[in-house]
Amino acid sequence: MFRRLSSTQYEGNKALRDGFNRRQTERALSFYLASVVSPRECLQKNIISCLNKMNSSNIDERKKAEKRLQTVFGETVEQAVGKFGWRVARIKLSFLESLGCKISDPNHEGHVEVFYNGLQVTLANELAEEAELLSLEDCLK
Repeated sequence: MFRRLSSTQYEGNKALRDGFNRRQTERALSFYLASVVSPRECLQKNIISCLNKMNSSNIDERKKAEKRLQTVFGETVEQAVGKFGWRVARIKLSFLESLGCKISDPNHEGHVEVFYNGLQVTLANELAEEAELLSLEDCLK
């Protein structure tokens, strides 16, 4: 399972708890199946989403997408990794299941939601400890 981490969600080669905290607007954590997408494709999803929103009839949505490409993601995976510091963390599905997490069925892109009924901080700590932060090179594969 892959999860994208921004530059503030890891330190050195270690994932931080913040990379596995659910936002208040989220009902679950977002992951991609490693059997379906590569690390590069996992990172590319953010860029594609912004590029699609650039075609929106809503001018505010277009401006927000343009700003995110310029200041958060970049227009290529190379920029996302090199300029903005995005990385991918890998966690075994069996580890998530051992914690009592429930995994949604994947969509056609390999995206799944991970649900956890316990304390979110406990889950975030466990996931950060277990996560393998992929190297820059591996993120581009």
